[in-house]
Amino acid sequence: MMRILLSYPLSVNTPVYKDNPPVEIQQQSSIDQGDLYNQFIITSLNHNGTHIDGPWHFNPRGLKISEIPIDYFIFTHPTILDIPKGDD
Repeated sequence: MMRILLSYPLSVNTPVYKDNPPVEIQQQSSIDQGDLYNQFIITSLNHNGTHIDGPWHFNPRGLKISEIPIDYFIFTHPTILDIPKGDD
C-alpha cells in the first residue's frame, strides 16, 4: 500500500497563509535546566499549516468543524490530485 504524507509537521518552518505570523515554539521548562519535565508553549493561528475549515468559517449558519462527525473524514477510496500552486 502506498502512503502519501498530506500534512505539514508543526514547526517554526510550517507554511503560513499570506501575512499570518509564523508558528512559535518556546521551551517553557527543560530537564537539562533542572526542571522535572520538558514542556513547550506553542503559538499558532488556526490557519497555519495543514488544517480543515468547517463551513462556519465562511458561513455564519454553517457547521463548525467540531460539529461534523469524524466519520465524515474517513475515506475508503480517496483520489489525490497533484495541482501546482503559486506562493499565494
